[in-house]
Amino acid sequence: MGFLRNIRGIFNTKLMGEEIVDRQLRAYERYKRFGPHLEDHELLAKVWLSRQKAREQYMSQKTDDHTLNLLAFTETHLFSVLDYPKSIRALGLYTVYKERLDIIEQHPEFAEEYGELVEPALRARLEGTFMEWYKRKNPKLAAQMAE
Repeated sequence: MGFLRNIRGIFNTKLMGEEIVDRQLRAYERYKRFGPHLEDHELLAKVWLSRQKAREQYMSQKTDDHTLNLLAFTETHLFSVLDYPKSIRALGLYTVYKERLDIIEQHPEFAEEYGELVEPALRARLEGTFMEWYKRKNPKLAAQMAE
């Protein structure tokens, strides 16, 4: 099914955008299945990292693992306080924005949905409650940050 969606996505940018988001969701679910002990931020970072490594391989680039890991947690931080599946959907939409701005320009509903999904996390940042959310969703990582 994914292959046919990819072929159709060449001609249908909205379908391609949804396929990018769906790939993120499938990767998240796979990581969750094999790592049920992982916190949400770890799962999101793994999804981001796997896609970034694939992109780098395709583009013949190489970023050191330490930098990539740091970027993975930085790029997914905002989404890490959202509940599943909103967290991974927001990351997927963010990926569409980062990789295929043309799709966002042609289909602003992706940007609108992204804004709706991340609005509570952005509000929590403004109100100073983001880290409280983070500690509830990712207690192990929050404790490591405090060390």
